[in-house]
Amino acid sequence: MSGSIGEPIASAYGPAKRNRHVELLRDYLATRSLRKDDRLPPERQLCLDLSISRGSLRHALSVLEASGEVWRHVGKGTFAGKSGTVASHEWVDVSNPMEVTEARLYIEPKLASLAAIRGTGKEFQLMRRLTEQGGAASDVRRSQELNDQLHRVIAAAARNPLLIAAFEMIYQARAQTNWGKLRPLHTALSELQVHWSEHGQIVEAICSRDAPEAEELMAVHITHVQDEIDAKSRALGRLPRRAA
Repeated sequence: MSGSIGEPIASAYGPAKRNRHVELLRDYLATRSLRKDDRLPPERQLCLDLSISRGSLRHALSVLEASGEVWRHVGKGTFAGKSGTVASHEWVDVSNPMEVTEARLYIEPKLASLAAIRGTGKEFQLMRRLTEQGGAASDVRRSQELNDQLHRVIAAAARNPLLIAAFEMIYQARAQTNWGKLRPLHTALSELQVHWSEHGQIVEAICSRDAPEAEELMAVHITHVQDEIDAKSRALGRLPRRAA
């Protein structure tokens, strides 16, 4: 099949159209001047107002949920802003830092790979800006905030609702887990600067649309985080050495 034939098909059904649906929903919500926790119209009404399918709407809602612009409550609807609640799943209550990081290692490299394929120019600009701000941060707490924002933007750019949902569960567990002295805020700023150097390499691979490189670099980055937690845990006598 020639490129001239394939291009309209990709435009009609590929990531570009899904991106337009996300921006369409975002613009629609902006015109309604919704306050935090205001309920959005029902999905049926949103589909009619936006002239999009239910599947396209749910994908767009998943992207906005991953970026903290809306939140959903089963049986009650979708609401503006980021949910102030934390996950109440039993597995969250019993998770530990190593388990959270292991879960990230399975999910986030694939998100980085998909972001390289499906991300938009606007998202790439935001990733680069967050990376620059993070590398220049002189405060550990601010550095960590920018770190979380960057990872969320990468997840949203992947445009895979199931993986984004898994990412959100992991980050809810990460927020609720008792980290004690292993919490990133106890990490020296010099260590975080090393992380930002790795972030820069990941972002450049994503912006170059080098999916395999982005996936590999994200895996290396999270493995380094995992190794740091492991070393601190053993130093504090909290966890045994991981098996080789």
